[in-house]
Amino acid sequence: MYDENLDAILALVAGQIDGIVVDLPTAYFINAVQIPEQGQEGVIVAQFETPAQDPDEYGMLFADGNPLVACVNEALTVLRDDGTLQALEDQWLAAGGDIPTISE
Repeated sequence: MYDENLDAILALVAGQIDGIVVDLPTAYFINAVQIPEQGQEGVIVAQFETPAQDPDEYGMLFADGNPLVACVNEALTVLRDDGTLQALEDQWLAAGGDIPTISE
């Protein structure tokens, strides 16, 4: 067990472990950025058919008192209510492309 994803990635690159299990958006980032930074190539082997019981949630961080918070919250509410956020998540964060799916 590793406390940080980077520790698991370094163990993978060093051949200490054979693979790691992460959510699909994280796997895309690890495979496209972090493993190549170590001079290696990676592969996303598969994805699980069933979503995680506690899926990740995404957010934004602003400095305390930033006047843009109210505007951004209003825009996010509109995008959530009209389905735009879900469509973006489906297209960019959840899409598996040609990655095989493991089912139960």
